[in-house]
Amino acid sequence: MAKLSPTARILLSAVAAFVCYGGWTLFVNSDGGVMSAMSYALSYGGYSFVMTLLTTVLLEFLYRYFAHHRKGPLVAGIITCLLLYMGAWCVNFAAGTPNILLTILPGAAFSTLFVISYLLTLAKTAKAT
Repeated sequence: MAKLSPTARILLSAVAAFVCYGGWTLFVNSDGGVMSAMSYALSYGGYSFVMTLLTTVLLEFLYRYFAHHRKGPLVAGIITCLLLYMGAWCVNFAAGTPNILLTILPGAAFSTLFVISYLLTLAKTAKAT
C-alpha cells in the first residue's frame, strides 16, 4: 500500500469523521423523522469534519506551548477535550438535536482516545529527538 501524504491522511480522516458521526446522528435521531434527522446529521457530520482538521493543529500548538511544564501534555489534552465537547454540544443544541448526549457520546469517547494517543505519539517523538 502506498504511503499517503499528510494532506490525503487529513482529508480521509475528515471524510471518515463526517460519515461516521453524521451516520450515528442520523441513526439516534431517526425517530423524529428522516428529514429532521438528516438535518442534524449534516450539522454534526460537518462539525466533525472541521474538528478533525483542527484538532491536530490545536494539539500540536498546545503541546509545544506547555512543553516547559511537567504536566504540559495533560493540560494540552484537557483543554483540547473540553473544547471538543463544548463545541459538539453547542452545534447540536443550535441544530435542535433532541438526543444531544447520545449523539455526541461516541464522538467524545473517540476524541478522548484520539487526543491521548496523539499526545503519547508527540511525547514519544520528542524523546526520540
